[in-house]
Amino acid sequence: MKPESRQILIECLRRQNAIADSPVPPGWKWWANEARSEQLEFGPRYASGDWFGDVEEHIRVRLRRAIDSLEKGGLLTTHRKHERRLSHIKLTPAGEELAKSLLLQSETEIQNDRDKRTAG
Repeated sequence: MKPESRQILIECLRRQNAIADSPVPPGWKWWANEARSEQLEFGPRYASGDWFGDVEEHIRVRLRRAIDSLEKGGLLTTHRKHERRLSHIKLTPAGEELAKSLLLQSETEIQNDRDKRTAG
């Protein structure tokens, strides 16, 4: 799997979990409820700059191609608000399972690196 695909899957999982765990806004904040409901239904809002910081154009294109590839592979779905530009991405159940295993693998690798540095 390409690094961009891993990045997309892991970050999407983190953002989906954050949205699901966020408190429901009070009813009078209709705009906040609307935004939260939209993200629960279609997945987190996607913008490469918001997700990955300032990236060069060729990296942004690689991330976008990774999203297309993951969608074709059945690991995520995309949504275009007002049928225009890509606005949301959401993991499918298969994508969520893969993202969880990738996140666990990534955390294990980080811990192993820390252990090596402290042991040496």
